[in-house]
Amino acid sequence: MPRLPATERLPALKRKSLTVPRKAIPTPPNDNKARVVLDTGIVLSALIASKRKFIDSAPYQIIEALKIDMFHLIINADLLKEYDRVLQHKAKEGIIDSLHIGPLIKMVTDKGYINRMFVDKPVQTNKGTDNLLFDGSGMLGANYLVTKDMGDLKKIKIGNLKVIGPGDFLHKVLKIKT
Repeated sequence: MPRLPATERLPALKRKSLTVPRKAIPTPPNDNKARVVLDTGIVLSALIASKRKFIDSAPYQIIEALKIDMFHLIINADLLKEYDRVLQHKAKEGIIDSLHIGPLIKMVTDKGYINRMFVDKPVQTNKGTDNLLFDGSGMLGANYLVTKDMGDLKKIKIGNLKVIGPGDFLHKVLKIKT
């Protein structure tokens, strides 16, 4: 899809802010599908791969698997806003095409199980935005946090949550061979 000329686009500051739907969204069914929280880097990498036609990349394949309901995406309003914030910032830098952000966010809100954050003991990591990932993963009993940032995140234990890389998630959990 071609990009609109600059004279026809609204500046980023005049766009409507992202709103999270207020409708009640049910908890994921107990159907043995993985319950997953996706790191912002995975979502960003999927858009970069799409732009560069790297359809064999693990992040791109994960988003494609989400489209066909191979796993349940667990998300909260804060994480959804973080996705939007990071993607808009990268679009301003020219790394991704801003026309693809809206459809991706819509797909995530349609496919994801969105809930408010109810965390008894908030997790504190060295990187503040990573706290959103762990808060989101605990709220509906996520099984996996898919991230490329394996450093400090691998050391944190929350219930049965497993921190896993995108390639391992595709191969070991979804059983997709690339």
